[in-house]
Amino acid sequence: MSDRITKFLKRLSNKEYDRIVPVIERIMAGELQGLDVKALVGRKHMFRVRFGRIRIIFMNDGSSTTVTAITNRDDKTYKIQ
Repeated sequence: MSDRITKFLKRLSNKEYDRIVPVIERIMAGELQGLDVKALVGRKHMFRVRFGRIRIIFMNDGSSTTVTAITNRDDKTYKIQ
């Protein structure tokens, strides 16, 4: 995971961290059933999972899954470079 994702996870409370890590593991394993997944408009193979106020942005090209960002929802959430 990137430094940005690691920093975000470190800032979470223990309770939030314990709830979000299993979601990330499910995304990486491709087990998206039951998650609030939505394709990002204008971005091929990019999706978001909504988990409360937290958004997990990931790329899935069919053969691999990569978490690209984890952020709190705000106006800049989906403006990924």
